[in-house]
Amino acid sequence: MTLHRRLLNDSVYDKTLRPGNNQSLPTTVNIRMRLTNLIDIDEIAGTMKITGKLIISWVDDRIVWNQKSSNGVRYIFIPQGKVWVPDMYSVSILNGQSTAIGMEKLMVKYTSKGEAVWDVTGMFWSTCNIQITLYPVDEQKCMFRFFPNGYSSDDIQFEVADTEIMSTNYQDNSVWKLQHSKVFINKGNPTAPDQFIVRLTFARRSTMYIVSILVPTSLMGFVHLLAFFIPDETGERVGFSVTILLSLAVYQSMLSETLPKASVPQIPVLSIKIFADLMISSLIQVSVVFSQYLYNKEGNQEDLPGPISCLIRCLQSRKRKQKVKPNENYSYEEKDLQKEKEETMERFVDVKNFRRKFNIVCGWFCFLAILGTNISILAIFLQESSNEE
Repeated sequence: MTLHRRLLNDSVYDKTLRPGNNQSLPTTVNIRMRLTNLIDIDEIAGTMKITGKLIISWVDDRIVWNQKSSNGVRYIFIPQGKVWVPDMYSVSILNGQSTAIGMEKLMVKYTSKGEAVWDVTGMFWSTCNIQITLYPVDEQKCMFRFFPNGYSSDDIQFEVADTEIMSTNYQDNSVWKLQHSKVFINKGNPTAPDQFIVRLTFARRSTMYIVSILVPTSLMGFVHLLAFFIPDETGERVGFSVTILLSLAVYQSMLSETLPKASVPQIPVLSIKIFADLMISSLIQVSVVFSQYLYNKEGNQEDLPGPISCLIRCLQSRKRKQKVKPNENYSYEEKDLQKEKEETMERFVDVKNFRRKFNIVCGWFCFLAILGTNISILAIFLQESSNEE
């Protein structure tokens, strides 16, 4: 009789019974995980897919033999379907769906002392609570849970030798970097099984996004401010401003394709920044057009609309000349001339001076708005990153 037949004889071995002479005591199962690679993180679906290997080991005192009397055989391989194995399932945390792992053709390795090692290689997935607020410097955390189906903690007890996954054979992902990993056991109650939990943290490789998104959008806003330094006499201010605004709009429409589409629980801060940049650029465009309009009206102030003319009179600051006190030698004709002159000054609208001050105020306001937006975004990134740590 061969070694396999002798060990798996129906009168000796029953694969429906777990190992252990005393069935009132739980069977200890050691479990480890080796991560191979990250397949995908789907921000919209909220899923993470990985490939890896579960290394599960236990001792089955029913499958033992003497090496000397068995031609020196140190270990044997037996198909999974012919021996007892902890019927392992992976469960999704959010939707509760469970999937069996392993297959009939997988082999279980046994040593002569009954030490069993079951290597289960496959693709595992889990639903995650995706956080894209800090995109593109975000981190995604997902948990993978494995449990023995049909057994409680009184039947099978999990143990782990390492607190982290084995990543010696891990293949780097071009988009995500493995940041942290943690392995632990969630002990069940007498009616619930132990759970082997793997928590993975991946950080997005953000260099490309910073160089191609953050820096260009920030620089484009400051370049747009140069419109205030172009003299109105050249007639190029409006054309320059329109070109920058259209470039920013086209660039942002292209960037929208790369931004995560998920908006729950929060939209990316970067999307808010892009919206703020577009609003500031639109304000610059309106300011430049209004300034050019005032320049064209400097030689023909009578054509200014009443509200604009009234606004300029209210806002312009000029010193009123001191009135000359009349004396006995001051004729009525001179009084009339002086009064007419004062009335003319009252009606005078200093468009040029107002336009100069308007450009200064708008330029500084837009500069501070752009600077404040970029500083705020940077502060949010730094604060949220420190909170996660």
